[in-house]
Amino acid sequence: MTIFSKSVTRTRAHKFEQLASTFIAIWAVASAGSAQADVVLGGEASVRAQLSNNPYLLTGTNTDAGSITVSLAPTLTAQDGTNRFKLSGRVQHTEFTRRYKATDGYSIASNLSRPLSPKLSFGANLGFDSSVIGANELLTFVDNGSVGGGVGIPLPDDVTLNGLRQRRQTFNGDIGFEYKASARDQWQFGSAFAMARYPSGSGAQEYDYSSARLGYARKLNANTSVGLTTSIARSDYRQTNFGDATTISPQVTLTTKLGARWSLTGSAGVSFTSIRDLVGKSTQTGMSGAVNICHISGRDRFCAFASRAVQPTSLGGVRPQTSAGMSYNVRLTERSDISANASYARSSNSIIGNAQSVDYGRTNITYSNRLSQKIKGFVSIGYADSFRDTVNRRSNAEVSAGISYALGKR
Repeated sequence: MTIFSKSVTRTRAHKFEQLASTFIAIWAVASAGSAQADVVLGGEASVRAQLSNNPYLLTGTNTDAGSITVSLAPTLTAQDGTNRFKLSGRVQHTEFTRRYKATDGYSIASNLSRPLSPKLSFGANLGFDSSVIGANELLTFVDNGSVGGGVGIPLPDDVTLNGLRQRRQTFNGDIGFEYKASARDQWQFGSAFAMARYPSGSGAQEYDYSSARLGYARKLNANTSVGLTTSIARSDYRQTNFGDATTISPQVTLTTKLGARWSLTGSAGVSFTSIRDLVGKSTQTGMSGAVNICHISGRDRFCAFASRAVQPTSLGGVRPQTSAGMSYNVRLTERSDISANASYARSSNSIIGNAQSVDYGRTNITYSNRLSQKIKGFVSIGYADSFRDTVNRRSNAEVSAGISYALGKR
């Protein structure tokens, strides 16, 4: 293994700091001119009591514990009809009844979307998160909200982290531009970065990630468009070049409406990955793509999704990860609803070293009832497990109940 010198490490860190600064500068310029926006403050404060038999997917048998979590999640939204800016934060504290130390988590995220001209639109995201990863917190699919080519950090999450019980700090951002060349033709450009950091001695690999994407779409009719997109991504592991990788992925894309309530978006293609290993460089070729199908009506929403992509992990370098899942929400009455989600992923064998594949799945069902205009009670059950492990790791089943209070105007 070749270890980079401190000067090279500083140079690489400086490059990513410049990239992050560029994103923030573009953000500030794009945010200008929204002084007349309507500003709405909101958010939620909540208290949750929970029983878990293995909240961090650890090995061994003496892993169960109860916990109390208090959280505060404020939001600020500014909108003037064409421009929209949203800033959201989260601070939470968890106390355990036994074995585990108390933990704190905090995050901040912002999203901006605005038209720059009648033909050109812009969208961007910036976010920071610091938290100790629990058993049921991986594989959470997130819509990053960007216009056009926003790429975001690789999703779903890094499932090789299950059972690590370490604090992870991430800083990420993405920008996207969408240009309507004609009534039928549309171009998209997106760029993104992510940084993952861990405490010293954790054993997890820290990395910096950056990507860019160029896409073209042609509208065939009022409901359907097809296109082509090419992305290039770079993963750099800190203090070493072992595991550094570049992935190029050309794909065809499809977006269509299947009737009044169904929609389908998908992409399919090939990924070519060059990885630095013990003997120099090796190359991996594989399928890549994603599909998302949704049904939305007046009282319920159902989505099913699947994806395959090469993404950086913190254990074993970059790996192809295949994921699938579903989410469902139904309003039972004007005050109550049920939501459910399930997802499963396999992070394949690492090309470098001897790191084996990792399988991980989670599911959750939540019933909530609005007790008043601002107060809501909820009950939730969840399950998470890792599979094909080389160590004996218990699954986690949990049940929780709590109450939340809506801040600001509803």
